[in-house]
Parts: sequence; structure tokens; C-alpha cells
Amino acid sequence: MREKNSLIKLKIALIILFGIISLGCIILYIFFYNEINTLMSIRKISSKLVYKITYHGDYALDKYLNTGAESWDEVLNFLNESLCRGVGKYVYGESRCSSFFAKTPDGDYILARNLDTLEAIPSIIKTNTSTGYKTIGVTNFARGGWNENNPVLKLTALSSPYYTLDGVNEYGLAVASSSVPTGSGSKADERKISIHDITVNRVIIDKARNVEEAISLLSKFNIKMEKTYPTHYMIADAEGNCAVIEYIDGNMKVIEKTGNYQIATNFILYNNKKLIGYSSGRYMAFDKVLSQTNGIISAEAALELLEKNVVPGEAQWSVVYNLSKKTMTIKFHNDIENTYYYSVD
Repeated sequence: MREKNSLIKLKIALIILFGIISLGCIILYIFFYNEINTLMSIRKISSKLVYKITYHGDYALDKYLNTGAESWDEVLNFLNESLCRGVGKYVYGESRCSSFFAKTPDGDYILARNLDTLEAIPSIIKTNTSTGYKTIGVTNFARGGWNENNPVLKLTALSSPYYTLDGVNEYGLAVASSSVPTGSGSKADERKISIHDITVNRVIIDKARNVEEAISLLSKFNIKMEKTYPTHYMIADAEGNCAVIEYIDGNMKVIEKTGNYQIATNFILYNNKKLIGYSSGRYMAFDKVLSQTNGIISAEAALELLEKNVVPGEAQWSVVYNLSKKTMTIKFHNDIENTYYYSVD
């Protein structure tokens, strides 16, 4: 009889324990629903280190824009406190990239770009927050210290929107950034909040619908640049507008498209009519083709042109954003035999 009672008590205890664990899991899932679903969305889309992530919920961009950051350390502190539970880090990498804006024979506007850097773990990233526009782009997991074999470091993917290096939003506004050997960010204005240059891409595609809005948006912030090779930005929209944003002696300079196409590589364009600087060879290679076609090129030909003009040993991906259709066509250079197609929707 005693053995039977003991067995009943054990069963009851196990049921209670199971109930407590189940309730805890439910509460945990409720409170961390978006984080869990974001991490569970990560898929390896190739046998190589190439991923896709769908971001669920908010990633505190409005909070970031309201508080700002005077340095990358402050950005990292913000990301660790707000998103990735203190495990994030920042791995700096120069981006010897190139991009061009053109038009297809069907009349669609495109922004084409090569991402060239020594270290990258590329991931397609899709976002759809209540505080920003729907977007698709490419982020670099390596920037945050991602390691697929370390469950803790996988949490760094929660900060991946801030490492977006190119992308397009639901209105057809696209951006691609690249490093240049000079530039200082904007002059400090105590009336403005400061944001870091590597976060600008995310700010633009989340908050601007066209080039004009993007320029106006950037003018409201101090842009902080700390590294030897800071950033300039090519911004283009579905209306056929394109401009490159640079910072010279602390002042924002807007280099607008003057013909049917525009090109940016790794030298300052402002007040540089002779186009002198590192990567001028790649610039001229793009210009040779685009000038012959008056800026008309198919997405397939644009992708091929990109692939022919990468930085040897540093090529990571080549992507063509169709701003009219809000789509992307992309090849990863560690998986060059495959072409991937995605859309914002």
C-alpha cells in the first residue's frame, strides 16, 4: 500500500514538475517570441557559409535614433543591451566595393554592387517592422562575431540589421556603401544626434522612400566615422534618381547623377573630375560598358559585369537590385555556380 502511495506521489510530483517546466517554456516563448522566431528563421542556403534570416519584430532602431552613438563602442553597447544579450562584438573590415546605377531595356532602374572585403559571412536579411519599411538586403554576420558552432554567439544575429551593407525597401529605395581613403564624417552639431557610419544603410532603407528623403534624413544627424577608411553611400530609387553621399572636411556632399548612369568605387567623387584614386580601374571598366549602351543594361549583363570586376581574393557577393520590381538577384563568390532571387514581398 505504501509503495502504491509513493508511486502516486511520484507521478503527481512529475506531473507538477512537467507543468512548471511547460509553463516556464510558454512564458519564455511569449516574452521572447520575436527573438526566438528570428533565430529559428536562420537557414543555410548553400553548402558554403551563406545564410538567410527573417527578422521578426522590432530591432530598436527608433531607440537608437533617439539616443545615438558617438563611437562604435557606444553602438556596440547599445546592441548588447538592446538586442544580443551582451555577447556581441564588432569585427572591423574595410569594404573595397563598387556599385553602379543603370536602367534595363525594359525600363526598370537597377542598383548593382560588388561587396569585396577580407572577412564576411553573408546572409540575406528580410525585415518588416511596425516602425520602418519592409526591406531585403545583405548583412555580414562576421561583423558581429557570429559562429555557427557556438550557440551563444548565434545570438549576435539579433543585431544583424545594423550590419546591413546593401539593400532595398518596399518603395524601391536602395543603398550600397563602400570605403574611401578619406573622409571625416559630419561636423559635430550639438543640436543633432550622432549615428555611426556603418549603421547608415539600415537607417536609410528603413526610413526613406526616395533619394530626396534619404538626403534630408541624413542631414538631421551627425555621421561619425572612426576608421582609416570611412564610408560613402550610393542611394537610388524607383523614380530614377541616384546620388552618392560623401563627407568632406566634415560637410555632407551630394554628388547627383548627371547622365543615365552613375558609378562609385573606392575613391572620393566630389571635386575629382579626373577620377583619380584607388580603384579607378574598376570605375573605368564599368564606365566603358555603360557609356557604350547609354546606361542601358540587363540585370543579367549587370551581374556579369560585376563578376568581371571584383577585387581578387576579396570578392564576397555580387548583387543587382531591381528598384522598380523591388527584387534582388545575387551571387555569392564562395558559391559562384548558383544564382539566388528574392523579393521584398
